[in-house]
Amino acid sequence: MIDTSLYIRILSAIKLAIRITLVLFFIAISQLHSQIISFTLNGKVVDAQDGSPIELASVYISETAIFTETDALGNFQLFLPQKKIISLK
Repeated sequence: MIDTSLYIRILSAIKLAIRITLVLFFIAISQLHSQIISFTLNGKVVDAQDGSPIELASVYISETAIFTETDALGNFQLFLPQKKIISLK
């Protein structure tokens, strides 16, 4: 027969292990969720007068470190980590 105090300590250890596992699970789900919700912004920079593509134009989201440059055809692609309200200028 198992000593009652040993039995209680074993149950307490099991409960603690379950709590730690659940906390780690929710942290992992939270991180995964933030990685899944991302957006891609595609666009093209062209000259306002003749519509020709502008190569190597800087495209950035103000007040962030998110930026890129256009390719030879004026195309760009920005990866946004979360949905943001942006203004294009």
